[in-house]
Amino acid sequence: MKIVVMSGSHGLVAPIAYIKARYPDAEYLIHCGDICLNKNMMHGIVAVCGKCDDPDMYPNGKIMDVCGHRILIIHGHVLFDSDHPDIQKVVDCAKRNQCDIAFFGHSHLYCDEVIDGIHVCNPGSLFHNNDCSKPSYMYIELGKHTFSVTRQEYDPFKNEKQNDF
Repeated sequence: MKIVVMSGSHGLVAPIAYIKARYPDAEYLIHCGDICLNKNMMHGIVAVCGKCDDPDMYPNGKIMDVCGHRILIIHGHVLFDSDHPDIQKVVDCAKRNQCDIAFFGHSHLYCDEVIDGIHVCNPGSLFHNNDCSKPSYMYIELGKHTFSVTRQEYDPFKNEKQNDF
């Protein structure tokens, strides 16, 4: 199963349009919040509310059952301050919800690690990353017994500009 995970686009349409066009065969496009766009612009994307989003438009979190995995999707702002990301709080939240994978955003820092048996993934931000790396997202291939993550960079000057969904 092909999954693309993104976060922190902060109102930018072009990177979301680029990802939708580049991965037409992805089973899931997931946005971990700080979208700053109207919900109707997110058609076909599983999205959760970020610190900068209208909480009436998106849920605070979601849980998905995919390929024998239980996946937690959250932004993270209700768990930790972006200046002091606390990945253990994401792990604890995943455990409380019987999830083995957690996708989160908020920190604008890429993360792909296993902690206490939970695969914890943060795609970084499509706007800017706090470690001065290029904006990023994740391409994931998920199977019942497999989990492969590839960091992808989004370079607005290199990638095609697409302004329409």
